[in-house]
Amino acid sequence: MEDALLGAIRTWNPWWAASWRFPSSWVPRTTLGDIIASMKVRHIKDIIGVRRCGKTTLVFQVIKGLIDDGIPPEQIVFLNFNDVVVKSTGFHELEKAIYVAAPDVMYLFLDEVQEKPGWQQWVVGFYDTSRFKHIFVTGSTASLITEDVGRLLTGRHLTFRLLPFSFREALVANGWDDFDPAAIKRSLPRINGYLERYLAQGGFPETHNSDPLVTRQILTLLFGDIIARDIASRHAVDVAKLTAVAQYTMTNFTREFSMRKIANALAVHVDTVEKYLAYLEQSFMVFTLPLFSYKQLRQFHENKKFYVVDNGLRNQVAFKTTRDLGKMAENVVFLALKQEGAEMYYWKDDKHEVDFLVTSGANVRSIIQVCWDPSEKGIREREIAGIVAAARLFGLPEGMILDRDAEAEETRDGITIHFVPIATWLLDPARAGRGLK
Repeated sequence: MEDALLGAIRTWNPWWAASWRFPSSWVPRTTLGDIIASMKVRHIKDIIGVRRCGKTTLVFQVIKGLIDDGIPPEQIVFLNFNDVVVKSTGFHELEKAIYVAAPDVMYLFLDEVQEKPGWQQWVVGFYDTSRFKHIFVTGSTASLITEDVGRLLTGRHLTFRLLPFSFREALVANGWDDFDPAAIKRSLPRINGYLERYLAQGGFPETHNSDPLVTRQILTLLFGDIIARDIASRHAVDVAKLTAVAQYTMTNFTREFSMRKIANALAVHVDTVEKYLAYLEQSFMVFTLPLFSYKQLRQFHENKKFYVVDNGLRNQVAFKTTRDLGKMAENVVFLALKQEGAEMYYWKDDKHEVDFLVTSGANVRSIIQVCWDPSEKGIREREIAGIVAAARLFGLPEGMILDRDAEAEETRDGITIHFVPIATWLLDPARAGRGLK
């Protein structure tokens, strides 16, 4: 057995040492509760999300929870496939090394597993032979599920999607600990100060309260890593054109787009644009939002909207001339809905538009507009008119406008319009911990 491999495994499992302690400064992720609850079943647990969003730390929080609940540390093995020694070792040798280092292992955690070609069959073999009590895998591409685990383990795995810090998690990282609704209402001006910072800086844990120059370096390198390691290493792409498509997407976030418009703007073939956008979405850098229509063909062919995984990342790599808090707020609301697993669309007719319809199958459950500052009469009337038109069409009695700090209610043509501060909505305890898909 190679000493280097055993040394690497021991390095990645410091809880085996009796004197070792987990850091006390970790921000508890809201997804953690869902993951712990899922351990009632033996399914493989997949934790997927954009690179550097905190998947490894989340796994360590799961491990800490197991140890706190009395699981012996030596029954837990964590392997990081970004480690050169671990990545370069064959599966047979890895398995032998696991049992040499931890003969009683029952819990296996495989981090950034997509770095190891052929890992799928290895893990499936462990699952089918009940070698371990629980198996966790993490990865930075959606194809980890759609192409890899999903194809081999249909019905035998659970997927958890992780995003960078939510606003709530960012507040916790700033030392905020009072989330009582009354306290939030009293402190709304101060909380809005934190919100404006969060809208601009985003939620990647490594950039939290970092020097602006350090933040820029981290996010610029992260952008390059996603392009190179999560896309170019897996697909045949022109990196310059892929980068241009990514920058165009981030520059035009929250807007409608067509493949042909992007192709014309960048002098790239429309088929290439479509393919590259799919790769960007698989890497979790961007997301698309379709138009809601009962006519499936129209829904498929109509323009979609872009949203991005993090405002801070977007602000470092996009071409921008203004600080548009409205678009950044809309993006944050999209991410909050995405994290809780909402099924959502945008909607429009010839005169009106709604930012988000939250649905359950073909049934529209709620109507949400995002307007940072609705004080201008034209903007306010436009947002209200969109809600009224959608509510009438879909048979709903109400809709919601998320704004900076107005809290009010009014009725228009029999439809109730709720004005709710964005911060209040983001911190609603009923919305916490919705990461399971």
